[in-house]
Amino acid sequence: MRAGRGQPKVKVKRYAFPKELCRACPLYGECVTDKRRRGRFVTLHCEEELLQQARALERAEYFRERYRQRVVVEHRIARLMQLGIRQSRYLGKGRGKMLLQVVMAATVANLTLIAGHMGGKAILSNSGAGQGALLSILFFPQFWPV
Repeated sequence: MRAGRGQPKVKVKRYAFPKELCRACPLYGECVTDKRRRGRFVTLHCEEELLQQARALERAEYFRERYRQRVVVEHRIARLMQLGIRQSRYLGKGRGKMLLQVVMAATVANLTLIAGHMGGKAILSNSGAGQGALLSILFFPQFWPV
């Protein structure tokens, strides 16, 4: 079996079941899709043993905990992509300005995350129209003037 055009052959395990055995089975019509109506063929992936190990790891509690952390990180990276870190605004201006853009995007992402967790509450004490009200206006778009 070939992995693709121009790729070297890959050894795979292929199991063939005799057509007489398959035709006696009540699920023959659903199981065998070969036009020549031969028996069933099962081909295993060349890395089947590694795939089985990976599937066993997926069922472990350790993997589930690590995968939850990965999902959080991937969401954060996606948010940074939305904020434009994929393409630099400062072409040819040096790494310092590109780093500044990434830091600014990360700051915006973190502040919006904090604002989402605050649920519309003022960040500092909201006695009168002090700094708390100002921070509320800065961090919560629902207070922005239209």
